[in-house]
Amino acid sequence: GALFVDLIDVGPSCYEKSGSVGVLFHTRSELLCARMSIAEAAKAIEADSLEFLSEESLLKAGNRSELCMACFNGCYPTSLYQNKIEEDK
Repeated sequence: GALFVDLIDVGPSCYEKSGSVGVLFHTRSELLCARMSIAEAAKAIEADSLEFLSEESLLKAGNRSELCMACFNGCYPTSLYQNKIEEDK
């Protein structure tokens, strides 16, 4: 077996800003890090470490200058979704 297990995820740890686009969870409680700390989540998945990429790191890793970052910052790339967010407030 492996001596160490390190997991680096591409999304934010708890999708605090996400809306209904691209995230296939009905409630935040279904997200592991929304209900426990990152250290607790690492222990729960039996990983030695658990890290999450920042917005900047995700763009750099994909060699991109822009992507939809709504899960990170709540800013959708089109007014269609931005208007829905305003309606939901």
